[in-house]
Amino acid sequence: MKPEELRKKSNEELQKIKKDLKFTLVKASSNWGNENITRKEAGEEIKGYTKKGSKTSLQRDIRRNLARIETIINERKNGMNY
Repeated sequence: MKPEELRKKSNEELQKIKKDLKFTLVKASSNWGNENITRKEAGEEIKGYTKKGSKTSLQRDIRRNLARIETIINERKNGMNY
């Protein structure tokens, strides 16, 4: 997800995306369902259906997107709306 796209979304939408990403991170961290996680599910917009890369790179991508969302929410709380 690009930060510009995330900034256009409301706080409620961001919270929902964050919740979905956290669930996907748990799925990626455990052994169940790991092969079925797509890059799109991890917040990466890639055309077509892509199977997961390595487990650690998938977790890194999810964490990066979670951090971006958290940053935007905190900026809004502190009145730094861009």
